[in-house]
Amino acid sequence: MRKPVILLVEDDLDVGEAIVEVLGDEGYEVVHDAGGRAALDWLLAGGKADALVVDFAMPGMSGLDFLKACKADPKLACIPAIIMSAMRPRDLIADGVEKYLPKPFHPDTLAEELAAMLKGRRG
Repeated sequence: MRKPVILLVEDDLDVGEAIVEVLGDEGYEVVHDAGGRAALDWLLAGGKADALVVDFAMPGMSGLDFLKACKADPKLACIPAIIMSAMRPRDLIADGVEKYLPKPFHPDTLAEELAAMLKGRRG
């Protein structure tokens, strides 16, 4: 059985490494990119992800801009996403963000949210 692939877009390398470890232990394959532009390029080049976990505040392309670019592309628009942030941006739901996870969070919370999101997509 194929492991679900999670594209993690997180510029803080320590946070990214911790999330990769936790999600790997939960049975996910995690692709980690430190920036929105690089992650978008990976997807546009044919990278496949079952879900996106994206930091809101990143240099260059913000997490919100990354998700807007994904939603604008018919091949990427259906990928479910969780956006993480230490601040609660008011317009996330209006901008089509499916799930907001406030930082800091317990790693199990992210794993539970992903499992629920992916289960909902399968059936």
